[in-house]
Amino acid sequence: MKKSLLCFLLIATFLMTACSNHTTDFADEVVLKIDGQEITKSEYMTHLYTTSMDFISSAGEDAWGTDFEGQTADELVESHTITTLQRLVAAKKYAAENNINLTEQEKEEAKLSAEKFISGISKDNLAKMGIDTEKLTAIMEASYLYSSVYNSISEKSTVDDAEVDRFFNENKTGLMEKFKLLKVNSIVVDNRKTAMEVLKKAKNGEDFSKLFDTYDTARATEGTGENGEMTVYRYVLESQYGLSPNATVGDVEGPFNMGSTYFILKVAEEVAPDASEVKKLAGETYRTNTQALHAQERIDELIANQKVEKVEAVWKTLENFH
Repeated sequence: MKKSLLCFLLIATFLMTACSNHTTDFADEVVLKIDGQEITKSEYMTHLYTTSMDFISSAGEDAWGTDFEGQTADELVESHTITTLQRLVAAKKYAAENNINLTEQEKEEAKLSAEKFISGISKDNLAKMGIDTEKLTAIMEASYLYSSVYNSISEKSTVDDAEVDRFFNENKTGLMEKFKLLKVNSIVVDNRKTAMEVLKKAKNGEDFSKLFDTYDTARATEGTGENGEMTVYRYVLESQYGLSPNATVGDVEGPFNMGSTYFILKVAEEVAPDASEVKKLAGETYRTNTQALHAQERIDELIANQKVEKVEAVWKTLENFH
């Protein structure tokens, strides 16, 4: 099941300092109107925070000064935040029209997510958001409702077996390559400077296992074995880590940044997959992606004609998270 839209953005928040559940001196005024629905300052700032953390995780803290095709980083983050809110508003309307409601379990999960989120936010950032558990629970419930709507739309999109067979036959060569199993050794460090040092030494031929013993900071990480060994599909390493498509046995690549950690990978072995297994896996992926694309297109249609109005007097007072 596709997880909550807001929950996808919370990964970085749990490294923050714990703080109180409540804020003071926060005027929770209306900052936006989307199709007539009022968006409060606390709701906007919560989504701005999670979008900002997602931006930092993807682009790095130094990217705030970067130009993004004529947009500043702050303008880009603001635009994405507003789009997120538009989708939530559209999902709420769609849910009402199609009798989609949260279950009691989902409401409880939303409350627990809110409590966990707040417990991991610094005092200063919490003050900027102006949220407490009650407010954040409502925000989380809206996000969970979006998930339910997204899943409902996805499930209505059917992909027949003939379409899957055609996709596999037309892309078999590439799929067989993407679904190769690669055994890689990894070294995990907590800063880029050290990562570049390790990468240089590994590329110069220093023993990878000795470098692992010297530098690795996550030897007990779940899923890794001796010398940080992992066996993973090639496409996962390419999509999630950034391994180059032509990486082969013996190659060392990196550093790959994931959150607050950096990975250096060495390809130790590759195994050709079974064609029937690839067909099954590729078929599942194709169905999921096709359904997700349909859901995204439908939601984009729902927000296309929305009217977005800023309350300028309040908007000018908003802070950022960097």
